[in-house]
Amino acid sequence: MISSHRLVIKDAAWQLIGRIISALFGFLTIKIMTPYLWPLQYGDYSTILKYFAIWTALADLWLYVLAVKRLWAIKEKNKDPNNTELKEEYGKFVGTRLIIMSVVYVIAIVVAYLLPAYTSNPYLVRWLPFGMIFSASFMFAWIQQLPLQIFWRMDKLSRSLIIARLSQIAILVPVVFFIFKKMTFDGTTVSIIAFCCIMFSVVASSIWQNVQIHLSANKLLKLKIKFDRKFTKAIIIRNWQYGVSYYLSSFHTLIVLLFLWWFYPTSWGYNYSWIWALALSLIEILLIIPSALWNSLLHKISTY
Repeated sequence: MISSHRLVIKDAAWQLIGRIISALFGFLTIKIMTPYLWPLQYGDYSTILKYFAIWTALADLWLYVLAVKRLWAIKEKNKDPNNTELKEEYGKFVGTRLIIMSVVYVIAIVVAYLLPAYTSNPYLVRWLPFGMIFSASFMFAWIQQLPLQIFWRMDKLSRSLIIARLSQIAILVPVVFFIFKKMTFDGTTVSIIAFCCIMFSVVASSIWQNVQIHLSANKLLKLKIKFDRKFTKAIIIRNWQYGVSYYLSSFHTLIVLLFLWWFYPTSWGYNYSWIWALALSLIEILLIIPSALWNSLLHKISTY
């Protein structure tokens, strides 16, 4: 049996390698998109993704950390590979994530269509649902990776991140360089379709990531989603303080973007959101190492 500290090192190494490769592909996607979309439409692209990022932080409610803590404790108590308690708890956490997601994202899309700065922009008003699908898909992939976390198989997660990036690039390259090359984003139907293809590349990447994580995680722990109202209610009541704290930890950067898009919409020719969003995207890519180390140690820390 491999000692736990070696498993931590192995898990961290795989995550670092995977995330560094994923980050390099992330820089490549930015390099492809920024000269193609230029400031205004890159601002629209970021507006859609970052708007739902605000709601994603709220939809998480610190649930993943709590799930890791509880599932790790159950796994350590009973080493049986057919541990029914572990499977049931996993299914309940996934069900809870789906319930919270559904409520939060319905509110998010309704609020988005009440903002005149969004509804007056032809690129935003049509493709906001793509941003919601991507965000929801990301959240679902996140909770599905629980078996990979507790069974020390985060190498599978790293592989899924790389595949997700590659699938996005596989769509971007023909769209940008062949199908809709040298596009002028002037509000015409063709330019709106081209923008749709850019947004679809993000959605496709998240779908592929979900498929990869599901196939890998299901081999370790079969997923049977359970909707348990009492379980969900208890989780929210006991955990809401941590969820709000986690939400506020990222809210101060995201709220700046929200105000920029609200008061300086790209449809009026302002490019302030592009400057801020591009800088924030580059910073997020550079933060791969601390997040990889945190993920590797998460179940041990939560146990202590």
